[in-house]
Amino acid sequence: MIETDIQKRETRNLWVALAITISIGVYHLLFNIILSLQYISDQYAQWVSNLMFLWILALLWITYRRWRNAVQRQRELRNILTSISTEVIMVVDSYRRIQMVNESVNIFGFSPEEVVKKTTDLLYLDRRVDKDRPTEIRDSIDKVGFHIGRATGQKRTGETFPLEIMTAALKGREGVVVVIRDITERKRAEEAILQAKQTSEFANEEKSKLLVQLNKNLQELKSLEALRDNLTNMIVHDMRNPLQAILSSAQLLEMFNKPTMSEKNKAKIKDIVSQSKLLATMINSLLDVSRLEAGVLPLDKKVHDLVLLGKEAVEEIGSLAANDQIFLDEPGYDSFVECDHDIIKRVVVNLLANAIKFSAKGKQIHVAFSRDDSFGRLMITDSGPGIAPEYHEKIFEKFWQVDSNKHKQMHSSGLGLTFCKLAIEAHGGTIGVESELGKGAKFWFKVPVAALPSVTGTPVTAKSVYTMPAIKTNRKKQSNLPKMKQKRDVKKFK
Repeated sequence: MIETDIQKRETRNLWVALAITISIGVYHLLFNIILSLQYISDQYAQWVSNLMFLWILALLWITYRRWRNAVQRQRELRNILTSISTEVIMVVDSYRRIQMVNESVNIFGFSPEEVVKKTTDLLYLDRRVDKDRPTEIRDSIDKVGFHIGRATGQKRTGETFPLEIMTAALKGREGVVVVIRDITERKRAEEAILQAKQTSEFANEEKSKLLVQLNKNLQELKSLEALRDNLTNMIVHDMRNPLQAILSSAQLLEMFNKPTMSEKNKAKIKDIVSQSKLLATMINSLLDVSRLEAGVLPLDKKVHDLVLLGKEAVEEIGSLAANDQIFLDEPGYDSFVECDHDIIKRVVVNLLANAIKFSAKGKQIHVAFSRDDSFGRLMITDSGPGIAPEYHEKIFEKFWQVDSNKHKQMHSSGLGLTFCKLAIEAHGGTIGVESELGKGAKFWFKVPVAALPSVTGTPVTAKSVYTMPAIKTNRKKQSNLPKMKQKRDVKKFK
């Protein structure tokens, strides 16, 4: 902080006081000389001389105190402004000349001595005021005591940067105190926030457009899917009657074939029957899956023993198990569940058919039962090639099949496991698979138990081995699955 007008005035007062003191001292000397000439009485002269000397001493003391206090205040103010303020603080008179400034003015590239007595145009320009209110700063100071605005700072090198300027009135004298703050970082932050806001608004707009387009695409896909399902159902319904006629005719030819019919024709008729049954099963599965998806397939729920239901399914699938040994692991108690007998039996038949298709000849297939307070559970374990964990969920999707070079000859509609999943979920149960490649597979499902008193009993650990013979004709219960007579007719299931 440089020396100010206040300091200069106080110094000037001190010198005036010293001059008066010297003058009075000279006067006192002359007065003593006059006394020596005996022009006035000694007593009166001594009294006047002492009074004037006391007055001079008092004047000197008052002047010294005022000068010391002023210097002390200036020193304290200089220390405060230098130590706690990083902003430029200056005193400007009514002619916009800088009278006082702190060391922070060096942000402009100037020293305090270089800007004192200069106008504020040296440091900043473009003071932001309303063009329609040229006296805005003065009006604001008169009204609230200060004014805050912005301007463009100008360094010695000509570089410009944004400033915030606060102007406040000085009490007891003309002029104002101006506080200047460099807001370059704040300006950058404001611009970054504005840019981020604009980017966010643009992103939100693009996101909204994308969501609208996605919703439009979704609606179109739903419409197309509904159209496809309706078309499929229509085609399937229209196929059922002609297919039934073909199957009935082929079965009649097979039943009443003449002895003169060649073996080749007999084989063709047999193949027509087999393939017609396969196609009929696919049509029925597709219709049932569609009804299950729509939630319109009626379920005739009654109380059934899951163990007996499993036995019936094993008996029905018997012809496919001619070369396999099915082990029925029976518990020592009943497992009553509430279900649609035919639907759950069909689920078990589908799972057994898959297990037989993927198990090598002579390998064992196990059917196990268990229950708890809430669910009855059935699990079928095969010795097939296994299923990779990443496919455990996908195999239950419609028309989805796992590729396998080893089982490419096996045929599947891609609907069997889909039907099983939808049927079990329609009963309020769950279905799943536990498998690893090369370690076979365990397909299981569980359905809610019936609301009956709990059945007590000690589980039996011994296994009831159920070996199915090869049944060619006169079976009491005809399987609703096609007979797979050759490997070329069998393909990998989903």
